[in-house]
Amino acid sequence: MTGSLAAESTVRVTATQMVLELKHQRWADGRIVSGAECVNNGGVFRSATSQVYSTRFVCLVQSWRKPVPVSPVLWSRLETAFETGDVAAVYKLLGLPLNATRAQVNAASDRVLGRNTPSAVGAVAIDATHWKLEPSPISTSWFNRALNARHTLLGVVAAMEAWYADHQTYAGATAARLRVAPYNTPVPSNVRIVATLANDYCVEATAGATTWSDRGPGGVPAVARCH
Repeated sequence: MTGSLAAESTVRVTATQMVLELKHQRWADGRIVSGAECVNNGGVFRSATSQVYSTRFVCLVQSWRKPVPVSPVLWSRLETAFETGDVAAVYKLLGLPLNATRAQVNAASDRVLGRNTPSAVGAVAIDATHWKLEPSPISTSWFNRALNARHTLLGVVAAMEAWYADHQTYAGATAARLRVAPYNTPVPSNVRIVATLANDYCVEATAGATTWSDRGPGGVPAVARCH
């Protein structure tokens, strides 16, 4: 989870790659990651049809922390089994047969791994297979609501592009005009069209203490204000 800071401004990966890294590397605090959801925090499109490639991400990570009764040796073996995707080893370490039922798996997980809890983290790509953590700009409790705001923002951005296609300018695109035909785009009160010029614009969406902005055209939402 360390690397050259000089590489941060040029190395970009997809959110899918970042999720795999979070799940398959050993964490310094000993947590075992069961799942993760990451979204780009800014970034670039390699082409009009490609995924977004970013340096920074915000992620909601589901993980287990070592319960006090579990020995360090057992926990280390569980970490390795999860990191390598060795299902047979995980079952064996949990004391389960390979044909265990879902109820048996859940009971063993509760007994050995303890409670699975979410936490929001920021992640920075160092190179194609290395990353480091940074404080999340989104709190754990607000993460899902912040992602909903991001999704709404992307819908308004699509309407902005449709406006440009019709008028050959972003100027004049207001929330009121995008809400009606032919755009019919929901623009709730937490979304603000901050600037519309001939060839560019900036739109914000806020959820709690988190504000996303998208500077277009061709922008990618980032946790930042337009100004």
